[in-house]
Amino acid sequence: MISYENKINDQWLLIMNKRTFLKSLFSLPMPFFLGRSNTVIAGPKVKTVLLNDCSVAGFQYYQGEEILATIEKNAYLTLVAEPSNPYDKYAIEIYYQNKKLGYIPRKENRHVSEILQANIKTYAKVTWVNRSDTAWHSLGLQVYMDV
Repeated sequence: MISYENKINDQWLLIMNKRTFLKSLFSLPMPFFLGRSNTVIAGPKVKTVLLNDCSVAGFQYYQGEEILATIEKNAYLTLVAEPSNPYDKYAIEIYYQNKKLGYIPRKENRHVSEILQANIKTYAKVTWVNRSDTAWHSLGLQVYMDV
């Protein structure tokens, strides 16, 4: 059971903590209160994190070979999580200009799929294009996320 004296002491400590906080707050320099109205306070810096570096799986089964000649290095790709895929619940489809190129390889897709399904913004870019090799080695990509 809490006694009346303990309640008084707790309230006194709370008041003292508020007073101490306010004193320390107002003892700091206040340039942002006294500055001009056009002063801009910068937001947090964004850091880009590389999530994946891979080639496209299944390239030969979709529209990749048809449009390979039009794909350039640094082109942006669209990633779509496909949790209803019967073979891999972490499957991620890769598109370029609404044409399906294939998938992120199964060994490398789980973390990216979970991020996509959590609606966290990611983006993918073409890192290399090889028009003279087998389908598996035709296109490389990197997946990024800004934090």
